[in-house]
Amino acid sequence: MRLLVIFAALAFVAKPAHSADLAPSFVPGHVVVKWQSAEVALHHAQLQLFHLPSTVNAPQLIRSLAADTHLVATTPTRAATEALLAQLRSDPDVAWAEPDYIRSAPATR
Repeated sequence: MRLLVIFAALAFVAKPAHSADLAPSFVPGHVVVKWQSAEVALHHAQLQLFHLPSTVNAPQLIRSLAADTHLVATTPTRAATEALLAQLRSDPDVAWAEPDYIRSAPATR
């Protein structure tokens, strides 16, 4: 009986397979941005492509995912990704911004 109580307690405190240790990962340096409109997205794409100096830390448009959504890149580090996210999320032209999460289908039998 005592062993059963110990196993029950261990099962209660044991982490599930989907715990924070397996938090979603993302492509470092890649951010998905949804702009408030397609016109705003086009404006920002033109600014990035034609008017910004080419520097290592300047975000670069990788490609359009939709008329109002872009995949943007910065320095491929977690810190640079988080900094770009903070910058974009504070921009009133941005509807939302999130890391380029790596998603995979769950394994089946």
